Amino acid sequence: MRVKSLYLLNFRNYRELEWEPSSALNLLQGPNAAGKTNLLEALYFVVCGHSFRTTREEEVVRWGESVARLRGRMEAAWGEITTEVWLQNRVKSLFYQGKPASRRSFPGEKMLLLFRPEDLGVVGGSPSDRRNFFNRLLERLLPGYEEVLRRYQRALEQRNALLRLPGERSQEELETWSATLVAEGTLLCQLRLRGLGMVGPLAASLYREMAGKRLVLRYSSNVVGTDKQEDLTEQFFSHLRAVEARERALGQTLVGPHRDDFLFLVEGRELRQHGSRGEARAAVLALKLAEAQLLEAAHGEKVIFLLDDVFSEFDAPRRRNLLAFLEGRQSFITSAETELRLPGRVYNVEQGQLLAADSSYFRGK
Repeated sequence: MRVKSLYLLNFRNYRELEWEPSSALNLLQGPNAAGKTNLLEALYFVVCGHSFRTTREEEVVRWGESVARLRGRMEAAWGEITTEVWLQNRVKSLFYQGKPASRRSFPGEKMLLLFRPEDLGVVGGSPSDRRNFFNRLLERLLPGYEEVLRRYQRALEQRNALLRLPGERSQEELETWSATLVAEGTLLCQLRLRGLGMVGPLAASLYREMAGKRLVLRYSSNVVGTDKQEDLTEQFFSHLRAVEARERALGQTLVGPHRDDFLFLVEGRELRQHGSRGEARAAVLALKLAEAQLLEAAHGEKVIFLLDDVFSEFDAPRRRNLLAFLEGRQSFITSAETELRLPGRVYNVEQGQLLAADSSYFRGK
């Protein structure tokens, strides 16, 4: 898939913009707050139908204006498509091929790969940060994962509510929800192990190319250590029985995949404790590039790359390796490095204006 044209009206700091990007590499250069990430957000909007930066999408309407509009024209294996997003009075309207639509009609996150500096928090952040990151990744790679996760979270909420009730009145119902929690949790663990088995070897190979070291992605479970269903279920029940008194006292479920972690190990050591920022950046990027390869294989379509400040803390060899991977794919890369030179089309971003390397402006009337 590739974006053939993008139109913006009153989006962030862009008053009006008409742009036909390159089908290969597009480098967006400019100082901080010039509007580089805003363009990535706009591209994400027309592909996915929502923002990756905020849930308060009325924020994207240009200051002092009441309406913002975005239109994207894209070329995919199944033909040319047009999407539109209108935001007015805190109401968002989506259009696909000129007709009102929902986000499900848009190509969606399976058609693009987004990297941004905030993603680096997955390495050094909390287990919750890593669970959320991998949940989103596995939802894109594994059909049914999102539904299993939803069912598990509902069972967890119901069980926690029962644990907070006084006395033994809720015991029978608690056992029912415990059985549901174990069934859905067992399946969730199996899917996570399966997903890491798919993405882990690819990420390790890409990381070795970029960093010259061995990366291992490991699922750290507080309940299980095997992927056989019988053992998973038995271990889960056993752990629940062992902590039931504490759960009653605290009013919350203490074991299960909602408390598990995903570890980045480089040369056998945890990256969050022993790695540099450059190594962390390479690890997250390798994981995302591996995801892109799997998405492309599953859908028979090249994904679009949106890479925000991806070259920071990367030396020349790592930059060359990334550029080799991007060859043949449409990519949009932002950078504040004015001296950066890449084999693609270069644009200078200046306060809501896009100036191509040949000094022509891409903007409205």
